[in-house]
Amino acid sequence: MMNQNEFQDLLERHRRSLEAFCFASRKSEGDWEDLLQDVYARAWDARFSFRGESAFQTWLYVVAKTVLITNYHRKKHLSLVYPEKLPDVEAPPPEDPEIAKDLDDAVQKLSDKDKELLRLYLDKKSYREIAQVINTSENNVAARFMRIKAKLRKLLNVGQ
Repeated sequence: MMNQNEFQDLLERHRRSLEAFCFASRKSEGDWEDLLQDVYARAWDARFSFRGESAFQTWLYVVAKTVLITNYHRKKHLSLVYPEKLPDVEAPPPEDPEIAKDLDDAVQKLSDKDKELLRLYLDKKSYREIAQVINTSENNVAARFMRIKAKLRKLLNVGQ
């Protein structure tokens, strides 16, 4: 069992990706900070459920998603939205601003579930980790990514 300092160290190590997840899950500007605090509190309360069967960050995403769903049902104003600018993404933006805008517009047209998968992928999660977070199989994750890619190609008129 981990003590408070060990737990806080793990939270700090994953703080930026958790902030990005909460930011991407907010509907209004201030919601993400409230959501983040709720996730920290829920993670602390649930810390004994972490058994090490998955990565700590995967477990933390499951906690965050549970808090998001709980808050959504309670407040009815939180929803998974795709931010205009993705925080903590290391890939450089396309050189051409028009291409970047077209890509952003295409992503905005994806479903909330597709955006959630895309966010987890951009956070460098493996198919296994994504499957654990969204409670499905790795094969389902792979199939959904194939459909997402096809949707984006169609929206961007690429490869047609």
